[in-house]
Amino acid sequence: MRILIYDREKDYLQFLRQRLEDEISQINKVDIICCDRQIDLICMHDQYPIDYVFMDISVHSYRGLEFVHYLHRLYPQCQFVFIYENKMKIYEIISLSALFYLKKPYKRKDIYDCVQVITQHYHQSNICFEIPIRSLSSTKSFYVDDLCYVKTDYNDLKIKTRNQDVYIAHVKTRNKIREVIEHRWFLQINRSVHVNVNCIQSVSYNQVTLHNGEMFPIGSGYRKNCLKKYRVLKR
Repeated sequence: MRILIYDREKDYLQFLRQRLEDEISQINKVDIICCDRQIDLICMHDQYPIDYVFMDISVHSYRGLEFVHYLHRLYPQCQFVFIYENKMKIYEIISLSALFYLKKPYKRKDIYDCVQVITQHYHQSNICFEIPIRSLSSTKSFYVDDLCYVKTDYNDLKIKTRNQDVYIAHVKTRNKIREVIEHRWFLQINRSVHVNVNCIQSVSYNQVTLHNGEMFPIGSGYRKNCLKKYRVLKR
């Protein structure tokens, strides 16, 4: 789970970061990025795959609320948590679509409730999908995060799970799987292979090595984006 926090008040920014790390790390792997300038918030959308944006809207004027709508368009895959102060008018707050609302000064229970909401949402985003498996002569259900890698091999699609189980499907199911893994922690390392970042042991200039010892070459046309995304996800 990757979270971006934006707040101009640095004391609140660091306090919220610490509280979120303490609460979420007990449930999920979490990476939290902080910024206190609007320009940083804008620039990060194409540098980091963000799941949730915590944004203080109480530091803005009405023009700032327009900026919030702009961010919704900038981060279409993200869910927002808006932070506000008592002086804000309630109709201004509820007019903005958000997964949760946090009020300053923070209360421990409010942060705890927020964590429960976003972790539940994150787990629900772990999509379950079904595809026909040749060896079973029937369909099988998979959760995206349970996959180790997906590899195209001529007319076959090899699916390996984190439990090291292997299934063979028809290559025609490739696009369906790509759609569901696109926004999770997967790297496309060459034309044929998508790998779960959490299954990677190491990445060199030319290849990826998994925890199970398997190795895959990094395609020259995929190298730049692959290495960049890997560094970001494994920060």
